[in-house]
Amino acid sequence: MPLLKKQRRDAGRRIDFTCQLFSDELVLGTFAYLSAHDLIECGKVNHAWSRLSCDAGLWRPLYEERFNKPLCTFKAKWNPMAEYQLPFSDWKDQYRIHQNWLTGYCTSYRHDTNTFSEHSNSWGSCTLQYLIQYTRDLLCVCNQARTQVELWHIGKTTTRQLCCLDDVSDNNRRHTITFMKLNEATEELDDHTGQQQQYYRLTIGNSAGGFDVWKITTAKEQEATSLVGTRRTGRYRPLSQGSAVVALDVCYPMLIMCTANMKLQAFDISDPTPRQVLLLESPIPWSPVVLHLARHLSSTQWRAILCYGMLVMGNQTSIGTQEIIFTANGLSSSRHSSILDPRSALLPLGSRAPPTLTSIVYSEPFLMTAHTSNTIKEYRLVSTPDQFTIEFVRTYYGHTCQVSSLALDSDQGRLISGSRAGLRIWDLLGLDQYKIRAKDYVVTLRHEDYGAMDIPQNDIVWIQMDAFKIVALIRNGDTKEAWFKVWSFDP
Repeated sequence: MPLLKKQRRDAGRRIDFTCQLFSDELVLGTFAYLSAHDLIECGKVNHAWSRLSCDAGLWRPLYEERFNKPLCTFKAKWNPMAEYQLPFSDWKDQYRIHQNWLTGYCTSYRHDTNTFSEHSNSWGSCTLQYLIQYTRDLLCVCNQARTQVELWHIGKTTTRQLCCLDDVSDNNRRHTITFMKLNEATEELDDHTGQQQQYYRLTIGNSAGGFDVWKITTAKEQEATSLVGTRRTGRYRPLSQGSAVVALDVCYPMLIMCTANMKLQAFDISDPTPRQVLLLESPIPWSPVVLHLARHLSSTQWRAILCYGMLVMGNQTSIGTQEIIFTANGLSSSRHSSILDPRSALLPLGSRAPPTLTSIVYSEPFLMTAHTSNTIKEYRLVSTPDQFTIEFVRTYYGHTCQVSSLALDSDQGRLISGSRAGLRIWDLLGLDQYKIRAKDYVVTLRHEDYGAMDIPQNDIVWIQMDAFKIVALIRNGDTKEAWFKVWSFDP
């Protein structure tokens, strides 16, 4: 065939330059200069570019620049030794989920429950914070009689009850559940079944000052999660009638708890019969109380942080903290610090009482308190070898109703607050680095539809979150009906 005729025939043929002319390396090298939005648009061209636009080498730098670098800068201000690990395999999914948190893009659904009815409607948000626990798709709910614990799997669009723990209290002694703490232990691959199993540790404190430790095992098969088994690994009962457990935390193999008569006790729970290693007492009543337990400088030391609120001089609110360092052999050191509420400290003696505390949460090193004045106050704990102090950082404004519940995760720089007006997601990194992250510091999610002149009746009285979801308990102020609502940021 003459060369001229061949050129004329090829002139009308379409050539897919994305596959035939450009190698994968050349396309990836070009994609490396694009933004996240441009990468998504390029992925819509064809199958080849869709595959290449999801490459981990493209999304990891985008993730680090958008999320990891600001988080490291945020953490370095209060913990210079902190290292933020990046264990992800699908960087595009992680970028998408984190971006959804910033923009408030999520799906939600309602989960009805009959657990909270009748006399349980009188439980305040601080009490509910201790009787409901959630982490990593597992929801533990205490029944209204406080004698059983229901286990639920929280999925993206549905919920499913896994089982009910019956033997969690001494029914013959009429001991009731007063506090629960759920910790995610480990995630391992089962050698026999080949399933990925998650291990949780649920600790249940009762009205007699005792506690039970349960190990819960679940397995995930594709999109379904099933219960493998539950087993009680430890039980402690005081020799004489004790006082109710009001706060508790676990850093295996140590457990620390506070009772209503202000006794602080630490136990080694590695054996079925826990061994007491520490006992401290306070003559001053504190309420509410929050405990946080973590390892200290070595594997044989633990550091407990006790946070509390109390009224002093009649009408002033004081926020106090205590740091306790101990080992398996006893107490090593203890330091205390307190601060007056910045607003109540300005009130003269005998004046109207300041706004009351509705919720208190701690995630190292930040302590957040919610108040009836529609505000949230942030404090920071400063712990060095030479000093231990608590300092006031800022006040959060924006809620139009009383703030009823809080959830805090300082590792992600994220604060969730709930009221009758809905949820607010506060990006602590955005507040800390306003010029870098522009106005990405707060997102509002409504839990119901109401008009501009309507007064919402459904209050969010309890919140907890993990990396993918927010789970909240909502209660109607008129009918006292209660239900759960789930927001998923991995739709």
